Amino acid sequence: MRPLTEKGEWGAKTKKVYVLDENGKRVPLIDKKTGKQEVQSLLQDGEKATPQQWKAEIQSLQAEYDSIGKEKSKTATELAYAEVISYNRKNLERELRNESRQKERQQGRGKRRGEEI
Repeated sequence: MRPLTEKGEWGAKTKKVYVLDENGKRVPLIDKKTGKQEVQSLLQDGEKATPQQWKAEIQSLQAEYDSIGKEKSKTATELAYAEVISYNRKNLERELRNESRQKERQQGRGKRRGEEI
């Protein structure tokens, strides 16, 4: 199968072979029989790359990606809801405590006023 790049674009089917000279620079490796630069195949041994195979592989990878993406998005949404509910519960508890303190203070003030009169 033809490789894909990290960006999701088609990768190379072959790559040129180089050797390093005495200065450490890359020098093309020339095939003595053909006089051309040697090329290394990036396809699996004996594999013929066809657009139909590529399309099928892309579709299967896309389906796998979509299923993973939906699961992650569902999980993230559920976590967000749980966090909001937890935050709202804490706020509600705090508001209820504040209301009860205010009622206690008002009752305490009423008792003091009754004692003063």
